[in-house]
This record gives sequence, C-alpha cells and structure tokens, in this order.
Amino acid sequence: MQEEIREFKLDDSPAKWFARGFASGILLMATINAISYFVRSSNWHTIMGTRPTAKESIGFPWKMWEGGNDYSGLFVDYYRLELNVLVGIVVGVLLGSCVAANTSRLNRLVGDELTRSGDGARQRIQFSLKGLMIATCLAAVAAMLATRYAAHRGTLFGIYAVGPLTLVAFVMLPRRLRWQTRVWILVPATLCLIAAAIGVGANLKIDFDRVLMAIFLCWTPQSALAAMALTAWWLWAMAKDQSESSESIDEVLA
Repeated sequence: MQEEIREFKLDDSPAKWFARGFASGILLMATINAISYFVRSSNWHTIMGTRPTAKESIGFPWKMWEGGNDYSGLFVDYYRLELNVLVGIVVGVLLGSCVAANTSRLNRLVGDELTRSGDGARQRIQFSLKGLMIATCLAAVAAMLATRYAAHRGTLFGIYAVGPLTLVAFVMLPRRLRWQTRVWILVPATLCLIAAAIGVGANLKIDFDRVLMAIFLCWTPQSALAAMALTAWWLWAMAKDQSESSESIDEVLA
C-alpha cells in the first residue's frame, strides 16, 4: 500500500498530515472570525453599501477591528490581532496533532481511494483542453455581462450568498473528471466571479476594498464548512467501504 501511495505522490509522513491538520485549524479560526462580523455588527447592510455609517466590527475571541476606529493611525488593533493569531496557532497545533496521530489509517484510506480514482482517471472524460478553454471563456463572458447589465444589489447579494455553491456545482457536475482538472476549472471561474462582484460594486459606487471584505466574510464560512463537511463525508465513506470489503473477505475465507 505504501508503494501505491508513493505512486500518487502522497507524502505519508506524520509531519505532512500534521501540516494538513494545522492548515485546517487555521482555516477554522478564519471562518469563526468571518462569522464574528455578523454577530458583532449592528446590521449587515454595510457590505451591500446601503448603510456605510452603521456600526461594524470583527474578531474572535477578541475584537480586533471596528468601523470608524483609526487605532492611532493603524488599520487594526495589532495587539488583539496577535492574540487571535496565537489562538489560531494553538487550535491548528491541536488539530494537526490529532490528524498526525492517525497517519497510518489516513494513509490507508486515502491510498485506497487514490488507487480507485487512478483506475477511473484512465476512462474517457467529458472535458478536453478545448472544452476547458470554452468553459473559462463562458465564465469570463458571464462576468462581463454581470458587470455591464446586472449592476443591481440583488446580483451582488447573489454572488455573496451562493457564489461558492455555484462554483462547486459548476466544477462538480461533469462526471469522471480528475480532481486536478476540476481545480483548473475552479480557479479561473472563481477569479471571474470575483471580478464580476468588483465590477458590479463599482457600478453601484461601493468601494473596492469593501467588496473584497464582503467576499471574505461571506465566502470563507461557506467554503470552509463545505470543505470540512465533504472531507468528513469522504473519510466516512472510505472507512465504510473498507469495512464492508473486510467483512466480505472474512465471509469468503470462512
């Protein structure tokens, strides 16, 4: 099994799994900080540009930014920012340690899945390089149309609310695609959607940095929670399949 894992260039060391768990912990804390905006702020109209003077703040566990506070010429309260970063590091270390402790089991599960996906990757896929270029061009055209003809707050709200869901559906609906191909589709499509949001915001006289902040606040929780849920489901499904395979083998031997 170790040979199969190396064949797919998967580093099976505990350090590698620790790094993955650590990154997940940092992403989790970034998600919580993004959600804190919707809890700490008086309303959410500011990200739509309708009430720029409303009270807004962000930070967990300590508030590190508040609208209208110049922090003596600084953008944020760096002392509280450092404390929040320290908490994120602690969470990352704890989660990374838990993941690294299960290195052998994770290598076995992922190795089996990569072997199966490698067999399936040799099948004919639906997207060629030409198809990928066409899909990217269509996404760019959609971004242009949204910028020029759909400059409404409803469009901006839709991008904030269901942008990640739309992107995931766009790359997951085609069957029998390798995950690398899906990434090649996802990256330009994401950039096009962000460009569309910036264009719509510009037409609505919403500041560029506020649009980017809104994308972070709205997309980070959606993306992180979806990724964690899909990963947990994937690991559970692989463990279930492996358990059923072991039971079938035991029955045959019996």
